[in-house]
Amino acid sequence: MSNVLGRGEKLFQGIIHIFLIFFALCAILPLWVLVAGSITGEKELILQGYSFFPRSISFATYKYLFYKVADILNAYGITLFITVVGTAVSLVITPLLAYPLSRQDFRMRNLISFLSSLQCFLMVELFLHTLCGHRYST
Repeated sequence: MSNVLGRGEKLFQGIIHIFLIFFALCAILPLWVLVAGSITGEKELILQGYSFFPRSISFATYKYLFYKVADILNAYGITLFITVVGTAVSLVITPLLAYPLSRQDFRMRNLISFLSSLQCFLMVELFLHTLCGHRYST
C-alpha cells in the first residue's frame, strides 16, 4: 500500500482539518474570553463588555477570591451537599416509582404517571421563568 495521497484524499484531509480547527476554536475561545474577563477591571467590563484582549489588567477578582476563601468554601460545601442528597433521593425515588408504573394491574398508575409528568413540566416552566424572564415562559 502506498503512502501517497490522491487529489480527492488530500481534499478530504484538508476539509477534515478545517473542521477540526473550527471545533478546537469553539472549545478554546470561550475559555480564553473567560480568562481575559477574569483579569479585566470591573469598570471596563461594565462599560466595554468582554473582549479577547483586555485593555487594562486588574487582579482585583483574584484578590477578592483569596480574601473570601471561607465564603467560597462554604458555597462549595452547600453545592456538594445538595448534589449528593439530590442524587441519593433521586436514586431512591426513581425505582420506587418505576416498578409500580411498570405494572399493568396497578390502579393509580395513570394518576401517578400524570403527576410525575406534570412535575417535570412545572420544573421546566420554573427554570425558563427564572433563567429567561417572563417573555419565554407561558
